[in-house]
Amino acid sequence: MYFAKIVLTNFGPFSDAEFSFEPHAINWIIGRNGSGKTQMAGAMLAALVGRPALVLTPGGVGPSSVVLSVTDRDTSETVGLHITEVPSGKPEVSKANGPLVLRALTAMSGSESQLLMIGHGTETNHAAIDFHEVETLLPDRIKLHPLWEALRQQSGRAHYIGSGAQRSALELIIQFVARRRASVKLPLIVDEVLWRWSRDESDLHLELLVEIARESQVLVLCPHRNDAEVGPGPVMEILPAPGPKSLAAFNSWYESRKPNIRPLVQKKWVRGEQYPAQESRTCEFKEIKGSNPLGAIRGVVDQYAVAFMNAGLPQEGAIFWGIRDADRAIVGVELRPQDCDELRRIVTERLHQIVPPIAPTAYRIDLHPVSSGSVVIENLYVVEVRVPSVRRTLLFATGAQEVYVKTDAGKRKLSALELQQELIQRIGVDPGL
Repeated sequence: MYFAKIVLTNFGPFSDAEFSFEPHAINWIIGRNGSGKTQMAGAMLAALVGRPALVLTPGGVGPSSVVLSVTDRDTSETVGLHITEVPSGKPEVSKANGPLVLRALTAMSGSESQLLMIGHGTETNHAAIDFHEVETLLPDRIKLHPLWEALRQQSGRAHYIGSGAQRSALELIIQFVARRRASVKLPLIVDEVLWRWSRDESDLHLELLVEIARESQVLVLCPHRNDAEVGPGPVMEILPAPGPKSLAAFNSWYESRKPNIRPLVQKKWVRGEQYPAQESRTCEFKEIKGSNPLGAIRGVVDQYAVAFMNAGLPQEGAIFWGIRDADRAIVGVELRPQDCDELRRIVTERLHQIVPPIAPTAYRIDLHPVSSGSVVIENLYVVEVRVPSVRRTLLFATGAQEVYVKTDAGKRKLSALELQQELIQRIGVDPGL
């Protein structure tokens, strides 16, 4: 998948701008601080995610729009994000999701660690890197780099943090491996990380970017050409275009403010064994008995997600399909390889209809292979959808405008009266007024 072109109107510093990019290449986007590099790149993320990735300025120059051309194999699609200010003064955001957008959102919400943008706000989980796997994928010229062995040895230490250059290299390694594993390979936007380090350190970063660009599109944001040396690939310079403040802009802290969904501690999923946790307001088990697991999951996934997010407490909620409710036994869900991709698409589509909208990075979809205790059982998984609770006064609803809350016994759809009572309690209004 790659981005072919983006057209911006009254977005960030751009009143009217158009940019084109090359696929399967490193696109170097250069410009001085404040020229709009991050805003242009962030507009691509906002076109996919929508409202959560935006900063809106009532009274700013509008309407604002982002039109992004996306291509994947033989399919092309134009994504339109439009922001207008209604008479009440509150900006409204609208966008449509086509097949490619949903494909991208699915890739972003999966457990393979693919990120669309990395930079100053990215937090690297170095413990997730399997260097044995990485070394089977990387060419010898990278493994022979003088800094590679030091990086490999130090990353194995307990509580390893490392230098900024090492953390940036580790993040690039994670993205390289994630794209090798993925069937849908997202573009990678790298926001100013190469030129903070020494020449030797930057050389290693560049070699990793070259490897990523063999299969994915890469866009690298960097300072003015006089301040940094660019590598192979097309170069585009963005010039400052000061003007009145636009109605919409990219929230540059979006990536660092994502909910921190903790990794699951369960290491092995063995058929017949008992899952260690009990069902609760943060954990729900579902056994699928019929022959249509995709339909069964599609029918309730958004309801449980809304119920968890409406808790109003800083906690996570997880739904597990493939664990029997009665005795917590792991039984699994039968999914063919094509079913796995379709399941991710279905779940992403349902959760993206929740209102107010949530970003695809706010939830996670994991397919855990089930084993017999010694070998993995073919096409048998535990399906986990994990979502954060969001502290907010108002409530989330499904695409069908239904509001659910989690109970110890499952979930409950609120009636009109119960909805009023819940809102009164959250807002703190005296019902006698």
